Amino acid sequence: DHNSLHGLNVHRAVIDEVHSHKTRDLWDVIRTATAARRNPLVFGITTAGFDRSSICWELHERSRLILEGHVQDDGFFAFIAAADPADDPFDPETWRKANPNLGISIEPDYLSAEAARAKDSPSYENTFRRLH
Repeated sequence: DHNSLHGLNVHRAVIDEVHSHKTRDLWDVIRTATAARRNPLVFGITTAGFDRSSICWELHERSRLILEGHVQDDGFFAFIAAADPADDPFDPETWRKANPNLGISIEPDYLSAEAARAKDSPSYENTFRRLH
């Protein structure tokens, strides 16, 4: 509950699954709570979201602009692992692009089963593409 967190003095924070945050309120409370720190560090981690008006999309676009060299911000580290739009989502080589930890924290057999499920269920294909 972001309303109960004002007044924090944050040195390090990890905000996971940013795509599931309905508002930017928690992100803003945590970020502004770092003001008194010399070297604060806030991590935002997420799989892809779908809401283009969310903090997740805002952070994605800022990351993209930094990675493409359009914006300079040495205080913002950006990393995006994603397939290219033209890539075949059912090709195991595509899976590695979107899942750099493939074979470590996510098993190829799992993705293979999920890909088969997505092929058999068009309504699940978007979920597979977004989360895997």
